Amino acid sequence: MAKRLNPKSRREGLYLDTAQWEEAVQDLLRLQPQNVSKLIKDEAKLLVRDCIKLTPPTTGGKGVMSESLKRQEQAGQEAILGDLKKVIKDVTELKIYKNPKVKKWIDRAFKNHDWQLVLDIVGGGEGAGMQVPDNFHEKYRNKNGRVRSGGRFFIKDTKAKSKLMSYASKVFKRIGKAKAGWIPAARKLKLAKRHWIKYIARHAGKGNVVMSLNKTPNPFVFVANLEAHAQKHNKSGKIMAVALKIRTDVIRDKVKKLMELQAKAFNNKKDFHYNPLKDQR
Repeated sequence: MAKRLNPKSRREGLYLDTAQWEEAVQDLLRLQPQNVSKLIKDEAKLLVRDCIKLTPPTTGGKGVMSESLKRQEQAGQEAILGDLKKVIKDVTELKIYKNPKVKKWIDRAFKNHDWQLVLDIVGGGEGAGMQVPDNFHEKYRNKNGRVRSGGRFFIKDTKAKSKLMSYASKVFKRIGKAKAGWIPAARKLKLAKRHWIKYIARHAGKGNVVMSLNKTPNPFVFVANLEAHAQKHNKSGKIMAVALKIRTDVIRDKVKKLMELQAKAFNNKKDFHYNPLKDQR
């Protein structure tokens, strides 16, 4: 068993089990000796870069690591609109609105601000109005931050102005908040700003980073994202666990290539010639 670089890393909860990553690092150091502190700092920087990319919003597809942060912002907007439409309903899109008589009653109810009549016509709901109340959808969000189906609030949009989009535009400003939890570590590790662009950097970012690299026999970097909804709640799907596996696989690939190069170099050596005077055993 390789000597642990981080003996505490087996603890559940705050700490992640880094055993496989550490063993891969030890293998790399045996084949390619280098400054351990610099290696760990560089790996921590790349880990944070990958965590930013993996943290919602994403498209949710297999190519998350290759998609741009801008595309992820668009995916966040699409997800928000989809969620909001579960609890905010435009009466003009209801089937009953196609009935001329019902349309007349609904239009009159909205004109008179008779919200109870609107609810009576559509069959109930949480409310109706000219504008969606601020933060209306918040109480319908689950532990992952997504909106579940629940109470409905009815609006009446026009071609000139969408009340749903007016409400959604306010929610769009929150996009990137979960990703921003990695910013404290990104700044400390000097990660290039192209990896935490404007819509992420506009948030302060609740996170933490602890580093001990130069004055310890076991250098380490601890990073944490403390923003709500930043992590998936199933153990196997946590952002850092996925990112750490990516880094481990990258190091193992380096080790494999180094071993192949060494084997090739060994096989290309000139034939060994025994000299009885120089090669005494």
